[in-house]
This record gives sequence, C-alpha cells and structure tokens, in this order.
Amino acid sequence: MVEYIEFICSANYTRSPLLAHVANLELRKRGIARYEAISSGTLVKTLSKSIVEEGKKVRFIEQAIEAGFFNGFPSIETGLVHALTESDLNRLYRIAASEFIYREQAYKATIYQKYGANIKRKPIQTRVREDVVAIFPVDLSNKVRVEQIYSSTPEIKRPMIRELMEYTGEKGNGETLAPVLRGEKAFQDFLEVIIALVPKALDQLFEELSRKNP
Repeated sequence: MVEYIEFICSANYTRSPLLAHVANLELRKRGIARYEAISSGTLVKTLSKSIVEEGKKVRFIEQAIEAGFFNGFPSIETGLVHALTESDLNRLYRIAASEFIYREQAYKATIYQKYGANIKRKPIQTRVREDVVAIFPVDLSNKVRVEQIYSSTPEIKRPMIRELMEYTGEKGNGETLAPVLRGEKAFQDFLEVIIALVPKALDQLFEELSRKNP
C-alpha cells in the first residue's frame, strides 16, 4: 500500500507542487516505491473566496506598492493605505493580487522547466488524511495551520509534521511570500533553497521511520 509524504504551502500554486515533484524524483532515484509525495495548500478555500483580513490586505498592498506593482497608477502613498475606504482597499487588493499571480507565474517558469515540472491541476485544500506519514509545511505559518487542521480530529493519528525551513538551520519566520515581492532572482533563489531541503527532509523522515519500525 502506498503511503504519502505531503508538502504544504498556502495556495498550493507554486511551492508545494514543485516540492512534491522534486521529492518524487528523489524517491525514484533512491528506488523507493512505497512512498509518494503529494501537495496541498492550507489557504486554498480562503483565497478562492477572497476571505482576507483587512490588516493583511493593508500590509500586502503596502508591500506591493514598494515592489512597484502600481507603477503607472496615480500616486499611492504607503502610509495612507490604512485610511482608504473599504471599496478602494478591495479594488487595490484585487489589482495587487492579480499582479502577484502574474509575476509568480512568470518567475517560476524557469525553475519548473529546469526540474521538468509540468503541473496542471487545480489547487487542493489541505485536509486530514490517514494515509499520510509525514507533512512538510514550507514555513511556520503553514505549520501552525496544519496543526490546527489536525487538532480538529484527535482520534486520527497525527503524522510527523516538520517545517521545511527548519532544515536551513534557521528559525522560521512566518509566511514566506516576500521573495515574489523582491523580484525574479530573489524568488528563483528562494525556490532553489527550498528544493535543496527536500533530500534532508526525506533523510530525517526515513531515519525516524526506521527507529519506529526497526
């Protein structure tokens, strides 16, 4: 019976599908057929319904202004975003979110091509699964949300949950959206960093499984 190793980000759009693809390449290279890597996103349903807190909208718009998302628009001052009307805030948020998706799609193309990732499917919402042996949320925010999802079903055995960024040897720092806002090279460099963590994550998983099932 195949068991699953799940990689998780927020939208299940770029990071986690790529990581699952790379993990499957690594599993095949190691000759391991018992496990398969899959992916999902903790905020897929929330993002599809555009349910975003006002404070997060303000912060995102401010970051988008600094990243030049609104070049060509009338001047928008970062410090005044919080004072916008609800309709103006929502309008700017939609513009920034659309530009974010466009840039992410363009920036990731080179990395996806490099690793032979041709992933065409709808994003999947993270849910409790009994066939998952390990979960690797990309960052701290997603780890917290995964733990909340699994806490709703205490009767189901919880899989190993490890924040992927822990394998850098540095403490996690919340949601890792910033690389897209810092430009193409920063985003691609970030993807290469998390891709390099996949073998380390698999090594730890298999070490832990061997201790449990000697």
